[in-house]
Order: sequence, then structure tokens, then C-alpha cells
Amino acid sequence: MAEPILDRRESTPLPSASTEYWAKTSTLYVDCGKPFGEGETIAQDLVVFYDQEHPDEVVGIMIDRAETVLKPFVDAILAKHGVNPEPR
Repeated sequence: MAEPILDRRESTPLPSASTEYWAKTSTLYVDCGKPFGEGETIAQDLVVFYDQEHPDEVVGIMIDRAETVLKPFVDAILAKHGVNPEPR
């Protein structure tokens, strides 16, 4: 069984956390409100941003082509709950 990747003690979003989506480029950006430093491409269409003071902590992610990249996951979640995704 896979290890959980979320520390439950820190699962409450910070008040300044934000999510932005740009439909024109299908880019999704999510951050926890902390100042970020370096960014690193860790997979195709996925960039993570690290905390300025703790460079081993991820504080933001950017997903290019988010609609395409995330669609299989969203469809699987919907199917698990008995919802059929609408065809496009």
C-alpha cells in the first residue's frame, strides 16, 4: 500500500493560499501562500516551487495543460462516486 503524501497535521489550507487557472493555456497554479524560491520541472507539464527558507518544502505547483493532464483523475473520482463525466 502506498504511503500517504499528505501530513494530516498541515492539511488545513493557509488563509493566503491561492489557486489560479488560465483557460487560454489550461495552466493551473496552486500555492500555500508562503514565499517561494526556486522552481523545478519534475515531470512533463509539472513544475514545483520550493519554500525560500526551507528548500526541501514544496509550497506551490504549476500544471501546464491541466485539463488534459488531470482529466483521467477527475473522471476516475467521478466514476468512483457513480457520476458519468459529460462528453466534450
